[in-house]
Amino acid sequence: MVDLGWALLVGVVAGLIGIVFKLIFGVVQLAFSRFNKRPVTCAILGGVTIGLIGSFLPLTLYSGQNQLLQIIHNPAAYGVGFLLLMMLVKALLTSTSFATGFEGGPIFQLLFIGGTLDLSISQILHFIPEGVAVTAGMAGVACAGFPAPLTISLLLGLLGGQTDLLPVIVIGAVTGFLISKMLSPLLHRPHAHSADNR
Repeated sequence: MVDLGWALLVGVVAGLIGIVFKLIFGVVQLAFSRFNKRPVTCAILGGVTIGLIGSFLPLTLYSGQNQLLQIIHNPAAYGVGFLLLMMLVKALLTSTSFATGFEGGPIFQLLFIGGTLDLSISQILHFIPEGVAVTAGMAGVACAGFPAPLTISLLLGLLGGQTDLLPVIVIGAVTGFLISKMLSPLLHRPHAHSADNR
């Protein structure tokens, strides 16, 4: 029962990080929108940006599932600051990839963001079990960015072989989804006001 409470707390934090991801995504989309009519130039700029940043932080490249496993198997090698840096860089690279025409799904990238976030949480708040923090956080961030709690819960719980943590995963997923649902309309209000003024 205590773990379910921690899952709720982690899910709230994960939902807020999902909102941050949406903000980064929107800003990057806006930054590259001027190149919409020049797709080749846009793709080159995106590739160069991803390549340069990825050369310094190679764990943030690609979809992220193998890189996240590498981090989870040796979390002591990464400090809190480095984990949070990788989380933000992954959000930036994922947003850049989508904005510049490199197709792909967002789920594994969001799981990477959630995993690095909650490994850092478990290092700060040692009383939260690492397994609870990581699985609830991955589910929360993924559902905040990709609103499919059932799909994410099944992916992490059943296909990921974490059936014993399924209640924790479901709480994290639903909490992240609800936080995103409540706060996402705030992201669109300035845009709506500017449209009205025109």
